[in-house]
Amino acid sequence: MPDWSVIDNFHFLRPWWLLAFLPMLIALATLRRQQDARAQWQNIVAPHLLEHLIVKGRQKKSLTPLGLTFIACILAILALAGPSWKRSPSPFYQDEAPLVIAVDVSFSMEQNDIQPTRLERAKQKIQDLLKSRGAAPTGLIAYSGSAHIVIPLTDDPEIVVNLLSAITPKIMPIRGKEPKNVLPLANRILNGSSAPGTLLLITDGVESSGIQSYASYFSSQEHQLIVWGIGTSTRPNEKSVPKFPLQEEELKDLANRCGGHYQQLSIDASDARNVQRKTKSYLVTAEDEFSPWVDEGYYFAIPMAFLITVWFRKGWTLSWE
Repeated sequence: MPDWSVIDNFHFLRPWWLLAFLPMLIALATLRRQQDARAQWQNIVAPHLLEHLIVKGRQKKSLTPLGLTFIACILAILALAGPSWKRSPSPFYQDEAPLVIAVDVSFSMEQNDIQPTRLERAKQKIQDLLKSRGAAPTGLIAYSGSAHIVIPLTDDPEIVVNLLSAITPKIMPIRGKEPKNVLPLANRILNGSSAPGTLLLITDGVESSGIQSYASYFSSQEHQLIVWGIGTSTRPNEKSVPKFPLQEEELKDLANRCGGHYQQLSIDASDARNVQRKTKSYLVTAEDEFSPWVDEGYYFAIPMAFLITVWFRKGWTLSWE
């Protein structure tokens, strides 16, 4: 699939050099007129005689000094104008994008409409995500009626996996579902990083008060929100509804209000790959705003060098009189 972003981002770093096309065209038109015998004599010799007096060449040359000069000037002006379509790589690429995972550990996540349970499936998905992130910094928060930092940013995914296995609703001190309590903890972790980060909220539902809290927070932050919905609105046999159905519309509204993304649960690892791709692409987008554009004018050096070698042909001259 073609990368259309190249066309969208294409511009010139020094566009004023394009004005050089005007004097170039005037100069080349003058040279061409000087080399045209018919144009030189048409005001002196009668037209019906001029046709018989001009000596015509045997064959029209496909490559002439004037034509070569015309091409070389075009390439030189385009190179000086500084074509560019991408920014220089961000210094944060080596560390990857920081990610804070906030997983819902309330009792609604113990439902088995998603086998074995919503919480266990969420843990499996987190492990899939960690595999794709490698050594990228990742933190973990568990929440129900209260929120707690399980581990701050770490580049060792095995530590996160080991701690993740011990998280259950029974260890949470306060029952309930209050995702807004995640925000102060996530803010503390993400703001400790030098790069824009992502908060990944893994849950089966959210109340309107939580949506408002998140919308207010992300309206003034450079970080992004990804909401990963876990659960179903009906049981697999479609004959009964879970006690706590997945609030997918509310979760989508939460993501939209925060300018983030909603990720639907999939049976394979494609959802984890999508989350990782959105995490990395957000870092690229956020950092590109401050990265300098790359001058790609050197691409014109090779064809210009080739044209210069042609000028060494015997008998090639371009005179200005």
